[in-house]
Amino acid sequence: MRLYYSLTIYQLLCVLLHRMKSMDKKSDIMLSDGTVDLEIIKDHIEKSNLFNKIYIFPDKMIKSKRIRRDHYDEQIAEKLIAENVELVKQNLPVNLNQYDEIFLCADQFPLGIYINANNIKHYFFEEGNGQQSRRDTTVEYTMKEKDPYLYWIVKKLGLYGENDNVINCFIDFDSQAQGYYNEKAIDFSVKREFQALSDDNKKLILEIFDESGYECFLQALFPQKCRLTSSKLHGEFPQYCISSAGTLSGAGEEPLQAYKVY
Repeated sequence: MRLYYSLTIYQLLCVLLHRMKSMDKKSDIMLSDGTVDLEIIKDHIEKSNLFNKIYIFPDKMIKSKRIRRDHYDEQIAEKLIAENVELVKQNLPVNLNQYDEIFLCADQFPLGIYINANNIKHYFFEEGNGQQSRRDTTVEYTMKEKDPYLYWIVKKLGLYGENDNVINCFIDFDSQAQGYYNEKAIDFSVKREFQALSDDNKKLILEIFDESGYECFLQALFPQKCRLTSSKLHGEFPQYCISSAGTLSGAGEEPLQAYKVY
């Protein structure tokens, strides 16, 4: 039996695409309570019948109970990890031992910390399109400054897909930095996977994300680089949109109101 976990809309899209190409195995899904439009998304997934059961993981509550310190360093990392593991253990909505395959997104969040700290083998989806080759920059520059609590946990456990417990890492080869190599990587292009779907499954994806027919503006690789001018979105990052006609393409500078933004 298989379990998927996702947090962002982009990650959920990866999970759905992977699930649609491997329907031979019974699967459950665990959605983070930080998922945008969670109740709507959950309702749509239930109607899709893609998964046996849907669980909600309490990321927000667990993160709110973390004990913050004035100072962080390598020595305190093990204590931070142990605290996180205990919080997850107390609030895990399902027994992970029943699954022989776990597909994990956002392994720097509480569930991922728990899984890696307990040496549970799993498959990993990259954080965002093209993000895997930029992992070290994210950790050493962005995270180190903005979230020192998490930084030392990531360093200790080798998160963002670098832990030895990762069986394979699903990434989009075409979007990685030039020269990047990962021996565990499997090419997983969201665009190609979507285009390969049947018309019925394309329609199902659209219904899960946006039944109203508006185009879905999916997660950008580096949203902090985006800026708004004259109601247009500008930025140097790969991004995808799903049109009401069922096509998936890169989005350029388009009127912001043309998209439902996630």
